[in-house]
This record gives sequence, C-alpha cells and structure tokens, in this order.
Amino acid sequence: MIREARLRVVRYWLAGRWGELTPSTCYLRTVDHGTPKEKRQPRAAFASTIKPWFASEKLRCNAPPANSRWIAGRRISHPTPNASGLLISVNGPAVGTLSHPPCATPPICLMAQIFGGAAMKSEIAVQPAPIARSPAPFWAATVATFFGIGRLRPGPGTWASAAAALIWLAVGRLIAPTLYTAVLASLIVLVIALGIPAATLVARASGQKDPGFIVIDEVAGQWIALLFSPLSWKTLLAAFILFRSFDIVKPPPVRQLESFPEGTGIVVDDVAAGIYALLVMQLALHFRLFSP
Repeated sequence: MIREARLRVVRYWLAGRWGELTPSTCYLRTVDHGTPKEKRQPRAAFASTIKPWFASEKLRCNAPPANSRWIAGRRISHPTPNASGLLISVNGPAVGTLSHPPCATPPICLMAQIFGGAAMKSEIAVQPAPIARSPAPFWAATVATFFGIGRLRPGPGTWASAAAALIWLAVGRLIAPTLYTAVLASLIVLVIALGIPAATLVARASGQKDPGFIVIDEVAGQWIALLFSPLSWKTLLAAFILFRSFDIVKPPPVRQLESFPEGTGIVVDDVAAGIYALLVMQLALHFRLFSP
C-alpha cells in the first residue's frame, strides 16, 4: 500500500513538471487530478487524490487514526535475542523523529515487524521456570564423596584411591591373612551396592553426568585391584599405581561403560579399571615380581 502511494506521488510530480513530455500526463489529468489548473496547486491536488484513498484503505482495514495513541499502556515482550537495545516507548514517537505515515497496518504490527517479530505478551508462550534441584540426601552425599574425601583438591580421585589403600592396610592388620579375600570382597560388594544409588542421587542434585567429587567409584576400583594380593607396602603401591593408570587411560571397554545411565555409568567404569589392574597384579605376583 505504501509503495502504491509513493508511485502515485511520483507520477503526480512527473506529470506536473513535465506534463507535455510524458505519456502519463494524460492519464494523470483525466483520472487522478482533473484539470491542469489543479496541478499548479500541489497540496490541493495531493489532498484530493492521496488522502481520500488513504482514508478508504484505513476504513476497510479498521485501522486506528495515525496520530492516536492506540498502543498506549500496552506492553511489548521481546525475545531474548532481540532484547538488547530495544528500549522503546509505546506512547508515541520520540522527540526529533518522524512518525510513520498513516497506513492500514496497525502500529502494533509495524512495531512487531521493526523489532524482529516481537508480539504481544499474551501471544508468547510462557517459558517454564527452571526446575529447582533439591540437595542430595546426607547419606548419599557422604557415601558418594567417601566421607568428604571427594572435596579435596587437586585430584579427588587420587586422594580417594590412596585413602582406600590405607584403610585396607589398617583393616588387614586386624584380621587373619586367611580372611583377606572374603573381607575385601565383602567390602567391594557393599561399596558398589551403596555407591550406585548414592552417585545417582548426587549426580541428579548437581545437574552433572559425572561430578568430580563423586569418588566412591575410585574406592571400589582400588579395592578390586588389591583383591587376592598379600598385604605389603609393595603390593599396595603397585595396585595404587596400576589402578590410577587404567582409570586415567581408560582402555576399552572402560570408556564405553561411562555411557551407562547415571550412577551405573559412574561406578562401573572404575570397576572395569580395577579389574584391569587386578589382572596385571596377578601376573606380577605369578612371576614373583613383589617377592621380598
């Protein structure tokens, strides 16, 4: 509509200035502007042609008057990508700026086109509020961090593996050597059974897939590496180094086991790394590499 109005204005001025030279003169004289005398009065001729046409178009589209504050009091909601620099006033044009010419498009539609498609607040779907995560239960946080060792920095997994080795050294001094395998296997089963649900709850509360402060998996893997081994500082040191190496390198299928959901994926990959370390430890014991 605006384009058509501009074309009419251009035709009018061309016919008024070069009326005897352009073919559009006759058309403009007979259809749009009437007699040549009216062409000498540009404002009157413009008002007699353009303004009535605009008025009819506005009535047809039920548009409000151009100078009305039709959108006063309305609030425009802008999406996030268009929010910067879009502080606009809905009560009228700013001082020193030109207002939009009267047209059939309502002002609210024009503003939506200018400011990147912003719509009325009632037309935009309300974004759901972020879900507030509740903290993990105390028992789960205690088990997952192995009594707070997972909060130590740097390398919480290394601290947990060292603590697990020292705990087994202290427990082994209190029991008979014939009970080493049974007691350690029981501890491993207990840690895995409690560690998977505890890691699941803590991971959900933190919003991370595998938080670094969950170290119960390192405890289980370290004790697996010490299984079937005699109690000595050489075996403890060798099992510690082997398990940490396999846990960092993660040979197949250790890394693939991380894709298991939630606490299962957190724990079973370190269990697999502990099994790798256990196999190497048994080979070393078979060839008497740790003999006194």
